Amino acid sequence: MPTCLGTVYNYSQYAKNIMEWFDISKFSTDIGFTLIIFFLGMGAATFGRMVELNPKRMACISTILFFIGMILVFCSLQFHLLPLYYVGCSFMGCGTGIGYVSPIKQLLSNFADHKGLASGLAITGFGLGKFVAAPAIEYLLTAVSLPTMFLVLAVAFLLIMSVCSWLFKPNPAFISTVYTAIPISTLVKYTFLTKQYISVWLMFCINISCGLAIISQEKGLLTGLGFKEIATIMSLTAVFNILGRFGMSTVSDKIGRKCTYHYICSIGIIGAFLCYTQFAWPALFGILLIEFAYGGNFSTLPSLLSKYFGENCVSTVHAMTLSGWGIAGIIGPVLANIFTGTNLYLVLAGLYFIGFFGMTICLKSKET
Repeated sequence: MPTCLGTVYNYSQYAKNIMEWFDISKFSTDIGFTLIIFFLGMGAATFGRMVELNPKRMACISTILFFIGMILVFCSLQFHLLPLYYVGCSFMGCGTGIGYVSPIKQLLSNFADHKGLASGLAITGFGLGKFVAAPAIEYLLTAVSLPTMFLVLAVAFLLIMSVCSWLFKPNPAFISTVYTAIPISTLVKYTFLTKQYISVWLMFCINISCGLAIISQEKGLLTGLGFKEIATIMSLTAVFNILGRFGMSTVSDKIGRKCTYHYICSIGIIGAFLCYTQFAWPALFGILLIEFAYGGNFSTLPSLLSKYFGENCVSTVHAMTLSGWGIAGIIGPVLANIFTGTNLYLVLAGLYFIGFFGMTICLKSKET
């Protein structure tokens, strides 16, 4: 299921096609991706409490919303209705956000002793979507029309996600009920308004903003560096994203969550400076490192939140933190459009450092 949802990261592959199809500017085209990520984060934050109570039901709802979104995108392209395209992207984003959180609760409830590994498995699947879909999308872009591509993908994803939702079997012992769930008012007072939580939220938002500034423009950046095998390289960037998701979350079980985030931010800073050189291969490696840090940031987050803010409310707290993803969906593409050339990479390096410094000061260390 996360693999299907993760294909939203392939947006840059067909962004130029959408721009030419509607005859709109690059900025207007990027609004679609911004809406997907914004409603992803806000959808997760809004419905996170419901995932806490019934992840299987919410996985089904995620499937329906994501399918509706893709069908609306198909219709918008078929009948040249730009506003409908934006509506479709919003539905896709909301479905993705709900579906992103649901498998994490499912796995954390069954692998309570290995939370880093469990969350890494779920979030790695999300990153895997880009790797799997990259060659398929490149093929469909040349074999069929743009609207038909979305129709084919919509049907395929509906079948796969429906089966996955049906197979959900969370451990009842770790699922909250309306009687056992921590009240929202308590979470707001003792979690969401604490400096520890705010520092984690800001660090997460900054990391995702930096990653999305690259991902939203990835195809164009690679073309500008002189690379021609775009599908192959984008699959490679997805591999590093996957390695970051699975590797950093697993390592966090051994070295601790906070220490892992020190490495994640440091890798992002190195990647930004390598991109700044604008030499083809060092810059490519910089993009790969940013993808690695981006994936590691996502996968380590649930276990970090579970450790610092409690296991019983992890889905609610995690979902609320993903609102930072929604905000980053606006900040990242805007940064990429405001700062041109090498200035962008200096800004990203500075933001990574701010996230690193803020969390280091505000979040007290724990053993794991």
